[in-house]
Amino acid sequence: MTASCGDKPSVGASLDDWLNYQLQLHTSEIDLGLERIGRVWKLLHPGAPDARIITVAGTNGKGSCVAFLEAILIAADFHVGAYTSPHLVRYNERIRIDGNEASDTDICSAFEQIENARGDTPLTYFEFGTLAAMLLFVQSGVDVIVLEVGLGGRLDAANLFDADGVIITSIGLDHTDWLGDDLEQIAVEKAGVMRAGRPTVIARPDMPASLHSVAGQVGAKALVRGHDYNLSVSGDEWHWQGNETAHHALPLPLLPGKHQLDNAAAVIALLDSMRESLPVNKAAIATGLKTVSLAGRFQQVGSNPLVFVDVAHNREAAAVLADAMRTHDEVKEWHAVASFYADKPIETIAEELRELISRWHIYVLKDARAASSEILQEKIRQGGVEGSIDAYGSFKQAVESARSAAGADGGLVIFGSFEVAGAALEYFSSKTL
Repeated sequence: MTASCGDKPSVGASLDDWLNYQLQLHTSEIDLGLERIGRVWKLLHPGAPDARIITVAGTNGKGSCVAFLEAILIAADFHVGAYTSPHLVRYNERIRIDGNEASDTDICSAFEQIENARGDTPLTYFEFGTLAAMLLFVQSGVDVIVLEVGLGGRLDAANLFDADGVIITSIGLDHTDWLGDDLEQIAVEKAGVMRAGRPTVIARPDMPASLHSVAGQVGAKALVRGHDYNLSVSGDEWHWQGNETAHHALPLPLLPGKHQLDNAAAVIALLDSMRESLPVNKAAIATGLKTVSLAGRFQQVGSNPLVFVDVAHNREAAAVLADAMRTHDEVKEWHAVASFYADKPIETIAEELRELISRWHIYVLKDARAASSEILQEKIRQGGVEGSIDAYGSFKQAVESARSAAGADGGLVIFGSFEVAGAALEYFSSKTL
């Protein structure tokens, strides 16, 4: 059944109907603040959820930390709910229970309960999703809830729920229209998820000073990489060392990239600090590291040429992507298929990758926020790119041209917004590696 514009979906409406309806409800896609969503949540579930809550905030690395937490906690026999955003292919990816995506039926049921409870309170698309995830987690009786902050931290919908433990993964220049245009200001927004007396892992040693200041003001128990814990690598194993405990001879994470050790180490630091309420042994940590999965992080989806998909859409992520590309000495020449929203730092992304990518294949996203073909080309040139930049009318045209141009001994990296990565995963899902 299809809901007309602005009409509440009827009984039996599809998930797409509900999502389209939500997009009509609020004049802004983003409306930071906790008052509205808090009012609706009290009607749905008075009181706090009966589960440990872990919140993951930061610029890059959030999805990886959520994936590590989910895999390790499941291996330790905890009943785990995980909420992430955005999704790559299916909306259901955002809400998982014990590693399984929530069904259309369950999500639609949660949406209907939210719609009935909210009255005339406007909710954004993201707020609907956050409430639906929490409602399903509570109804499933999970032991642990892992929440990925969508934007910022202090006023993000996920921050409605007090965290028992927090990870701040990194601080970079992103969403500057909403969070501020300098790292110190952005760090203050991210730090808003900290709680007094609760552990907060600061996952990088070079975080802005304001992040540490807020931790002190709030009274959070800060655990800082390089001071309260560290890691070392020896061959095919690595070692995590805290102030009181250690885990030696751990397997390297299944997720590609040396930066994933930083994320895994932060997760272990948090779980170690919460060991009285969430006991996790080394065997569960090892199993989680060996079984963790996360789409769109330098994920190989093709061969001859090698094809990788990544969600890099800021400078820091582009630098990580460049490091991953450099590990493939066998690639004769790199090509790229890329597209971005207009508010992304396209020129600095291009700057990080200009020495690796020989030819860029661009197209325009089907979104009002998308950078035009002219802006994409201009910004990529501003990043110092002197090679070819070819524009196409669609993702399919761009990727097919890039694969042909790369040849069997070349490499193709498809990256940019989550929409780009999602299109790549759908395109290659029926292909043979």
